[in-house]
Amino acid sequence: MLQRACRGCRASALNGVGTRIAPQIKRGTRGPPRFCIQTLREIIDDLGHRTALALLPAFIEIATMIGIIASGYSIAFTWIIAGTLVSYATYTVIFTRSRMQVQREINRLEAASDGRLVDSMLNYDTAKYFAAEE
Repeated sequence: MLQRACRGCRASALNGVGTRIAPQIKRGTRGPPRFCIQTLREIIDDLGHRTALALLPAFIEIATMIGIIASGYSIAFTWIIAGTLVSYATYTVIFTRSRMQVQREINRLEAASDGRLVDSMLNYDTAKYFAAEE
């Protein structure tokens, strides 16, 4: 069942890619290489598997835990635990998103500095090559 769901997700994602590639193929220009499509297929499969195998059991475990607590303790205690879980999940989502923004900025700055470093090295090698010619 999980495999079928992942295949359906992959097919819908790749259908969009195929419609964007078709005009390029008809014109004879190059579309994305085959390995790019294969990589995309693997990423979608991996994401589907990770989501289903990590989140689904966690939700089942949380629901089972709340059910057991609700049957054995007072409803007030159950609401306290449920509220704690919801507040923890909210906290995690908010701070993970803010951390992702910081990490994206760090990645952008690092890519820019790497580009400048490569340009500097190429300029140095070019100058050294032409200086040795004379």
